[in-house]
Amino acid sequence: SDHFPEHRSTCVNSWKLIKDFVRELNTDIRFFLGAECTIKSGGHIEINDEERAELDYVLGAPFHWHIDFMEEKFGSDSGSAAAYAKEEILAALENPNIDGLVHCYPIYGSPVFAVIDKEFIDKSFAYDIGKKAKQMNKAIEISSRFDFSEAITD
Repeated sequence: SDHFPEHRSTCVNSWKLIKDFVRELNTDIRFFLGAECTIKSGGHIEINDEERAELDYVLGAPFHWHIDFMEEKFGSDSGSAAAYAKEEILAALENPNIDGLVHCYPIYGSPVFAVIDKEFIDKSFAYDIGKKAKQMNKAIEISSRFDFSEAITD
């Protein structure tokens, strides 16, 4: 998978080449073709039905949001920024075109943390997202760069 739609023309052209290549391999190895899409407002992603039909899976990526967007929207209001992030992630899990989430926890050191302070990403942030993902039968990437020790222990 690759970032989509940021690299739309490259991805769409590559999908056909990849499918042709895999077909020519004539192997029992199973290949999956996917895209990683930035989650937009309301849990929407920028992929049309025709593009989606070409893929085996689509991953929603909430923390591809740019720092200027977060700063413009929230300034230094970490609580509101964290609430917004959680709301958008939960909405994305309702999107039938999304099979799973990547980067669904703010990563310390990422630009988003210039806006969302660590104290606002608590146990309920991870729990509520995990519970919703299970309910909607969606996959979640758990990043090794996130310190879960504080999020999962009392």
